[in-house]
Amino acid sequence: MATRDSADRVVVALRRHGPDGMGSTEGPALKDSLKTMNYATFTATVAQGKKDLGAGQEKVMPPWGTDKNVMC
Repeated sequence: MATRDSADRVVVALRRHGPDGMGSTEGPALKDSLKTMNYATFTATVAQGKKDLGAGQEKVMPPWGTDKNVMC
């Protein structure tokens, strides 16, 4: 059963990556990167998070690996 916490995380992901996966001002588009990312890389990124400091910008995705509502 989904919890309020997991529902909040879905809302955060939609806000950051856009409801259509095309990105937003808060997060990058996922639609195209998921076409070239294999499943192992995707799950590792979700579990471990990602930090990109390129081009003078700090883009951070938090790790969800310890959240049982995400990594079940």
